[in-house]
Amino acid sequence: ENGQFRFSRNLSLSMEKVLGKYFSSKSADWLQIKEQLLLDEGTKAENLREEISTTLRPYQQEGVAWLQAMHKVQFNCILADEMGLGKTIQTLAFLESRRSEGGKILILCPKSLTENWANEIKKFTPSFSSLIISGSQREELYEQIDDHQVIITSYATMRRDIQTLRKINFDFLVLDEAQNIKNVESQTAQACRL
Repeated sequence: ENGQFRFSRNLSLSMEKVLGKYFSSKSADWLQIKEQLLLDEGTKAENLREEISTTLRPYQQEGVAWLQAMHKVQFNCILADEMGLGKTIQTLAFLESRRSEGGKILILCPKSLTENWANEIKKFTPSFSSLIISGSQREELYEQIDDHQVIITSYATMRRDIQTLRKINFDFLVLDEAQNIKNVESQTAQACRL
């Protein structure tokens, strides 16, 4: 367009490979993204409480550092490890490291995991207060939302309550068992985008 390329941030690495050699100055934001995303092996996460930092295994430290790098360049991301390798604690450590930014967090998961998330928050990040939105008395629960940083609900509840949830300004959205949105035409995927 008028001699200029327009592309989204997530294409920066690809575009750097294609176009980077034609630019003498590396000052453009999209050219700097590569440097920000290239983490050295053994990179440790920043801004973690001592208790959580010492709890994390080295590969989990790298996972949190990667989440932080992705956030720094404003990318959404998928944390895909084998079962039992600590995706929950890595996610909570990352979210707590961003706590100074304030704001609310919405965690969507299968109903069977809502209590698990609440328990993990109490165990690893007790400075967060969490609220599970579930059941037939949800209107009363929504009245308490301002008192909690982390809101946990199921995909099914989110679909039913999307008009209420979309009015709340969430700074982070965590999708646990994200295969629930793999069909982009599904009601769940469409509601998540809202």
